[in-house]
Amino acid sequence: MKKNTSKIVSLINCLVILKVISTCAIFFFSLSTFLFGCLFPSVFNFNVTQYTTGELVQNGLSFYWYTKKSSKLKSGADYLDFGNNTWYKTDYLWTDGVLRELIRKGEKLKATQELVPYYIHLRFNQKGSAVYQHYRLDQKIFPLTQKELFSYQKKANAMLNKVERKAKEGLQLIQGFWDGAVFHTCSGKQYNKIEFAGLENFSFGTASENIYAVFLGKVIYNRMIIKDLLMLIDKELQPEKICIKRPAYISLIDD
Repeated sequence: MKKNTSKIVSLINCLVILKVISTCAIFFFSLSTFLFGCLFPSVFNFNVTQYTTGELVQNGLSFYWYTKKSSKLKSGADYLDFGNNTWYKTDYLWTDGVLRELIRKGEKLKATQELVPYYIHLRFNQKGSAVYQHYRLDQKIFPLTQKELFSYQKKANAMLNKVERKAKEGLQLIQGFWDGAVFHTCSGKQYNKIEFAGLENFSFGTASENIYAVFLGKVIYNRMIIKDLLMLIDKELQPEKICIKRPAYISLIDD
């Protein structure tokens, strides 16, 4: 009887120890997860939606980037190359559906056909009224009229709506190089299985590794499907147009 009692006590002690160990393990796992989440919050942010697209506009090319971090916070960016050495890159921020900030950098032609740099920085309050403006053209400051400010807001919102519509098509902007056998994306991925959907008469063929391509498409497993070709150039001749990155001019303190 004493032996049985001793065994029962030992078993109970073992169960208590296992319970303590399990509780400690859960505590330390939760603590480490909390600390890791504090240090690297973006890793645990599962509500972020990102999308990129592009299109041919006039005699040039446009890239669009879009990020949705919540139902209230959206950011976007664009890059427009008009083909005559004029271009601009813009970074946008919306909160609660209202454009709050816009920063644009680019180059445009003056009346004398001289290429000059320009810079625009606008801020708006929650009601959509401009609270800050800075427009600099060729190192000179110019005021923007209320009509011009409204035009920037209208075009920014139109761009956002366009990108959100295109996102539903399931196509992404892909940039990269063809080496004759494999396509190398600017993000470092490689694909040798390529399908040209909607481009029946086009093929990379045996093009040299100097060929840089931009297109709309999608990746299914290890197969890349190309839908719309936007650019095909020799990277040695136009290096400034290779692997365009998203403009990031606006700083978010609580990002």
